[in-house]
Amino acid sequence: GRIDEAERHALEGLLVSGTVHYDPEVSREAFYFLGAGLFGSSVPGLEQKKDFFTAMARRVLTYILWEQENMLWYYNAASLNYIYRFLTDYLQERGRIQFEKRSKIAFFPGTFDPFSLGHKAIVREIASMGFHVFLAVDEFSWSKSTQPYKIRRKIMAMSVADLNHVFLFPVEIPVNIACPKDLERLRACFPDEEVYIVAGSDVVEHASAYRAAPAKHSIHTFPHIIFARNTEGSGTRNLPSEEAFSRLQNEVLWLRLPAYYETMSSTRIRRNVSANKDIGDLVESVVQNYIYELGLYTMDPIYKRAARVRMIDTCRSDHLEPDLARELALRFPASMLPAHETPAHAVPDEGFPSRSSPAGTFPAHKLSDDMVSAQGAPVLPPGQTRCVVLRNESDQDKICGAVLYHDLAVRELLDECKDIDLAADLRGRISGRSCVISQILGEADGMHDERFTALAEMLAICQEEGYSYALHFHGSQDKDLLESFGFLPIPDMPECWMVDMRHPLVLFFDTPSFIKDPFLEDPMIRKVLWRCNRRLRHVIAGLFPGQLVLCLDSEVMNHRLIRLIIDSNPIPPVQYTAKTLGEKICVPFGKILKGVLVPNCVTKDLNTEKLYDIDMERFEIREFPQYAPLDVQIRTIKSFMRPVILVDDLFHKGYRLNAVKDVMKKEGTILDRLIVGVRSGRGNDLALQSGEPVRSVYFVPHMRSWLIESDLYPFIGGDGIRVKEQIHSSPSLPSVNSILPYQFPSFMKGASMAAFYNMSGICLENARDILLALEKRYQKKYCRKLTMARIGEVLAEPRHPDTCILDTSVVQESPSILLEREIQKLRRLKHLLDGEFVLEGEHHA
Repeated sequence: GRIDEAERHALEGLLVSGTVHYDPEVSREAFYFLGAGLFGSSVPGLEQKKDFFTAMARRVLTYILWEQENMLWYYNAASLNYIYRFLTDYLQERGRIQFEKRSKIAFFPGTFDPFSLGHKAIVREIASMGFHVFLAVDEFSWSKSTQPYKIRRKIMAMSVADLNHVFLFPVEIPVNIACPKDLERLRACFPDEEVYIVAGSDVVEHASAYRAAPAKHSIHTFPHIIFARNTEGSGTRNLPSEEAFSRLQNEVLWLRLPAYYETMSSTRIRRNVSANKDIGDLVESVVQNYIYELGLYTMDPIYKRAARVRMIDTCRSDHLEPDLARELALRFPASMLPAHETPAHAVPDEGFPSRSSPAGTFPAHKLSDDMVSAQGAPVLPPGQTRCVVLRNESDQDKICGAVLYHDLAVRELLDECKDIDLAADLRGRISGRSCVISQILGEADGMHDERFTALAEMLAICQEEGYSYALHFHGSQDKDLLESFGFLPIPDMPECWMVDMRHPLVLFFDTPSFIKDPFLEDPMIRKVLWRCNRRLRHVIAGLFPGQLVLCLDSEVMNHRLIRLIIDSNPIPPVQYTAKTLGEKICVPFGKILKGVLVPNCVTKDLNTEKLYDIDMERFEIREFPQYAPLDVQIRTIKSFMRPVILVDDLFHKGYRLNAVKDVMKKEGTILDRLIVGVRSGRGNDLALQSGEPVRSVYFVPHMRSWLIESDLYPFIGGDGIRVKEQIHSSPSLPSVNSILPYQFPSFMKGASMAAFYNMSGICLENARDILLALEKRYQKKYCRKLTMARIGEVLAEPRHPDTCILDTSVVQESPSILLEREIQKLRRLKHLLDGEFVLEGEHHA
């Protein structure tokens, strides 16, 4: 018999809710039943099927069409076949299908992070007023730290799937309510209906779009549905309601909900999730399960944080002036005691040796005796002494590190060496421009060594200026430090250390940016990171012995990079009213400055990912998993109506940049300039060829290759790789790291297999040590075990090797346990080091 309307609505809700379930198996079965069990059944007649179709077709279409990769699966294809058969039968026997039309459209944009039962109550009430409601996930709240677009949209779809006359607005059409062109396009999408804007009273009072002067197609010209929202305790300055609402030029409908719904907020949901409390009274039950299975909203801040920086300013002087020498003598007096610290090599390892294994302590951090007179006054050394000085801007610009050096002329070798045999040896080794390091000064503790930073800055400046070699005639006193940059002692001359700077390998230290607060601020975590940093530097220096390894601290580079961005995006010097931001938008499109705010700038990430094929032979630049497609992201950035400053850590071959620029050109987005951390010689040529302005913190004219620390550590970083099907509840992303046992990168050709094997072992052990430290702190803070299911609580972008299958049992393991298994996999490859290993050419029978 014919079912009544209430029963039909209930059945529709169950069927549609199943099709948008987060578990792919549940979703496939529900969609298959929708086709085969309903439209393929002979029980309901054509008219009943037509009623179901008109009620569900638009909803199902908007819910599943954006997941187009799922549409061609066998189950979905079979279900669509049943629906197409019904359509054919109905059109032949009854004619055209008429859909219910409503004259009013309610457009409801919002961050929806996450979509709550309060939001659902608003939507249900508006739909009952005779509106078709369209929900749009807002990507324009640039100061908020939100979950990826697809996750928020999925939560929204699961929440409203059982509601009639409620649809998801197409992702391909971003609508910025502050952009009249977007609003004009929104009206054009519904030419025969009146479009109402749904907004909270706090948005109307405080959003910049409503504060702006009314214009053609501006937000003020739309009719509104405004719901009251309790903003008490927010600390936000409230404008008089009359002033805010007087700008609205069209009809205003007020919507009042019970106070119970007004108290539902994203902050309350996040707080309950972090406390492991039930949120069933705040979100749909299926959404609650989804949030807990993926580990979402655990200790995530509502707003973006400022970038982590070390406010170190680098000053270079071609002459060591008396005042500077006096300041150095006072800052690093000859009486300063040595800062004893265990060298990196003395850290016990698990069978993967570093380049060498010396013992000892760091040298005294002091100015040499020949620089200071008996009365403490500075005495300038002979020759023209250059100086690179580090000043701590957060500590009254005090000097925290310095390197003194001078040029070396080949004809003056004997005067420098005081040894005719050493002079003859060096004359056969060096050519071109060379420099001699005389002093390396700096503060050091268990978390930083400013001598390291000072030497890195000095070597970066010298290689940029065309120096070919750097020498240190008393290198044994700085042995541990020099080794980490690739210096080697001259055979039979252990005091003379030298490095070839012609083709440096650049190493970025960025792991801290992937660790969440408050764990990163823990002193024990910082000490472990520093210890791992030192071990990695030494083992990488062994890849190409005697060649410069230019080690760059991302927190120091961030500070200088932000300064370049601010200089390129000035703000008015005098601001009499509210704070004004620069006119340009800062768009980080790589790993650097991702998810943070740049001062005085609108900052909007372009979430990209390098995605490798399974054989590692090819890759493409795609959107980061769970984010909108690149063209949609760039369309969103265009809607900010600001010139774009693109920001990345490196500009070398430009693959990522070209992919982004192609889409920007297609979408008509204006590129103002590119700002990067490191610009290579090839990158500089590409910039000159394209004619686009590029600024960089460092310039490396002859870069051999580069390594990013986080990409070497499994479970912490890596590049994306295609997998056949990912487990729906996986808390991390399948990735590949540039080490064994995962791959031997092409840019490592020329390095010995033994050195690369040892580097891979150190990387795995470093990752294990970092995760062990995080596990201990997590256990102490929350009294529960840190597992792969919860790894998102401590890491910003947790990953796992694509060879590691995360099933329901593995996700309950500790990450460090899984890393131990990866170390065992590497040890099985130790016989690669036996005899000659052929990487290319013919295989020996």
